[in-house]
Amino acid sequence: MNTAERDLRLEMLNSLLTTPHRKLDQVAEIHKLIVELDPIFYGHLAVWYQHNGDVRDHKEVFVGNLLTSNLTEHRDAGFVMLQQFPPYEVSRIVDFMKQHRNKMPRSARTAVTRYLKEREKNPAFFDRAALRGRKAMKHLYATLHIKPNVRADAVLFKDAPPEDSLAFVLKQLAKAATPAEQANLIVEHNIPYTIAIGAVKQVTPTVLVALINSMSPQEVINNLKSLKDRGAMEHPEVKALIDGKLEEAQKSLRISAYKAKVAANVTELDAETAAKLEKVTDEQIKKRGKIAKQTALLVDKCVTGDTLICTEYGLLPISSLVPPVQAGVTEVGLDLMVATRNGMAKATRLFLNGKKPVRYIETEKGFRLGASHNHPLLCYEPHTATLVWREADTLQVGDYLVLRRNTRCFGTDVSLADYKPKEAYQPNEAPLRVLRQMTPELGRWLGYIVSEGRIKHRPATVEFCNSDAQLIADFCALTAQLFGLQARVIEDGNCQTASIASAALLHFLDEAIGLKKDRARDCIVPRTVLMSSQQTQRQFLRGYLAGDGGLMSRNCGVLAATSASEQLLRQIQVMLLNFGIISNLKPIRSCATNGNRVMRSYWRLTIGGNDAQRLVQEIGFAADAKQNAIAHIVTSTRSLEWSARWDSVPELARSAAAILEPGTRHQLRQLFPTLACFKGKAKNHRVPTDLLPSILEAFPAFGEVGDIQEVVQSQLFLDAVAGIEEGYEAVYDLCVPGEHSFVSNGIVSHNSGSMENAIEIGKRLSGLISGITEAGLFVYAFDTVPYPVTAKGTELSDWERAFQHIKAGGGTSIGCALEAMRLKKQWVEQIILVTDEGENSAPYFANVYDNYCRDLAVMPNVVIVKVGSTSNYVENQLKQKQVQVDTFTFAGDYYSLPNLVPMLSRPSRLELLMEILDTPLPVREDK
Repeated sequence: MNTAERDLRLEMLNSLLTTPHRKLDQVAEIHKLIVELDPIFYGHLAVWYQHNGDVRDHKEVFVGNLLTSNLTEHRDAGFVMLQQFPPYEVSRIVDFMKQHRNKMPRSARTAVTRYLKEREKNPAFFDRAALRGRKAMKHLYATLHIKPNVRADAVLFKDAPPEDSLAFVLKQLAKAATPAEQANLIVEHNIPYTIAIGAVKQVTPTVLVALINSMSPQEVINNLKSLKDRGAMEHPEVKALIDGKLEEAQKSLRISAYKAKVAANVTELDAETAAKLEKVTDEQIKKRGKIAKQTALLVDKCVTGDTLICTEYGLLPISSLVPPVQAGVTEVGLDLMVATRNGMAKATRLFLNGKKPVRYIETEKGFRLGASHNHPLLCYEPHTATLVWREADTLQVGDYLVLRRNTRCFGTDVSLADYKPKEAYQPNEAPLRVLRQMTPELGRWLGYIVSEGRIKHRPATVEFCNSDAQLIADFCALTAQLFGLQARVIEDGNCQTASIASAALLHFLDEAIGLKKDRARDCIVPRTVLMSSQQTQRQFLRGYLAGDGGLMSRNCGVLAATSASEQLLRQIQVMLLNFGIISNLKPIRSCATNGNRVMRSYWRLTIGGNDAQRLVQEIGFAADAKQNAIAHIVTSTRSLEWSARWDSVPELARSAAAILEPGTRHQLRQLFPTLACFKGKAKNHRVPTDLLPSILEAFPAFGEVGDIQEVVQSQLFLDAVAGIEEGYEAVYDLCVPGEHSFVSNGIVSHNSGSMENAIEIGKRLSGLISGITEAGLFVYAFDTVPYPVTAKGTELSDWERAFQHIKAGGGTSIGCALEAMRLKKQWVEQIILVTDEGENSAPYFANVYDNYCRDLAVMPNVVIVKVGSTSNYVENQLKQKQVQVDTFTFAGDYYSLPNLVPMLSRPSRLELLMEILDTPLPVREDK
């Protein structure tokens, strides 16, 4: 077995530690890869997971791949396994084969046919399946063109069920005059809770008793909140029935281990019932395996991340929030309002975590963000019109990122009071009037300098060159008003140059403003502008656009600004987005402006359609002639089709087609005749965001499509990924409790770089691991200091309570906990690390490991459970020392937690792989 095969199998095992939640494409690729490269292992793993796994999405993918395999043994195993699924999962398996495998083999169709015909043979079996999965069974018959028998046709398609069917009883249940009659029907025919509850007129204790008696333990757990809302917990007899079902659940073999924990978290229950649910989880987890070795469990409580953010003080790089701190400090307290997915929220902490691998993601409109590999970004799924979080390393070109416009993150005009003026170099040099605060007038003056200004150091001169006499006059007037200096105007052909000779002014621009413009390509927006008021930022943009801005195309009214500085235009692009204006940034090749006709690289920012009109109205140009001419052209040529290319929701018309009646689509075509997407034209299925409020007002049903309501209400817009690059640099992160998101370079990011969610998962993993350990156990949480953790009992719930006060924060010394164990002579055979492997403080784990082995005469194997935004630092250091290291990457939630137990409870990964390969494939006997 070569290294590539071992890595591939580990990747397959790691994929089982995710929870796709019906997003099967997220795991389909690795399934497809291993079924092609190692089909023998894949077949045994599929059967092993059927008995040892918890996440049904993976089970569906396994069976779908087996049924479409080229191996007869796989197809036979898939045939047998399919018969055990409920109808709604069989329906999803069929859809998976069609959508992801692009085929539906005859053997797979035969398996589904057998599945349906076996249920048709037994009327009672069929009725119950049809009652619970009516829609799924209709889909199976229809999509595979399987002819139903007379009973199935009457129940599913003709809505004329025979009198001896459950479907007929359900109709009688709805007509029953009294609760007693309804209860009798429920008890007599054992009607499922989820079906019966919609038909009963009045939920009385009598009805509840009948319903609960007909429920399985898993159904009781799944519907606890619904039962509580209907008064089940307030009636002693009914509650006693529920308690009995929960006790059955502890011994049942068909209970999802963490469903009980989820039910306890979402339902306000009395202490006794909550304890029973915890007991269910404890017992179900223990059935999955035990850890027999003397073990150390070390839990990382550090956080990681990076980004640029929109704050109450304006648009700032996150690194600018770092105060002067001593070496080794990795956490800073904050009290800062930042823009989030839904508005403004308070960031409470800033984390500094050194250098990590990052991905630079650039969108089609030129928005760019550097994010650590596992940092989630908000994305749009076109087929379902839903918003989902996806990690940066899963993104591909063509995926849609979600950006937030109109954040209106402005500060107050920055104070310049700390600036100390430079003493005059020449005795006769004009004195500089020193400003003590940023102002809108200073913002406009700086816009002129950034656009078409020059700064010379020998002699010390500031110049502004333009052909518009109004701008030159305004620049000279502002220079006198702001600094008390006179500008000298020089005629130069069609242009005029306003020149100011003052070393003191250069010193002010450098030290107080932060403006450096030695070369045009190095120019940036001064931070004092980015942090100032809305009016000052608006005036800066007016001055800049008056110089560098203009019309790129008269026909479409497209505005453009061109610069040699990429960073400058990226900053301006985010500034415009902050005002609610979407722009497009692209590199271009053009002749230099000095007249020598040399081709050079530049960057061009363009604004079109409705956004061009917004810019003219919201910001404008400082030059009246340019403002009037552009306003006329933009207003007269602005077109909806052009705006749709800039700001629209892709594939929304396709998603909406499922709920919009043909008559509704006809009305939409009449109200919005320019929208080709409602005319059924396949080439254009984009809906302009500008029209969404009007569409929602006219047709409320349109708002039921995916997350369209949030797109409208939260000022979101969508932009496709155009390019991805890899890099390595210092990373930072914010902690934003509650919202768990922030706006970074316009893009909506999750603050799970701060690992608040990952730390919660880490705690639960720790509780799970400690709950299945039978031998001695030492538990520590750590950042740069080890925190011993002890529990008052041995149950999983006891350990979760022991971890409840461990908070995310601090730097990372993974070795500090092991060093504490060395000093205390705590001997173990294995070490389980729950960490992201980001280590930036001594003592380092690999170094401490050597000392531990020498002093305690043991070489414990190391198991790393990776959570959050991970690296490979620790495992690489250990492998260089030839230490046995097993790694598992956990990226799931509650439901995939139990999948980790078999991986941790087996003595080694090799024994786990052997156990999987020893699992026999089921054999189809009747061919």
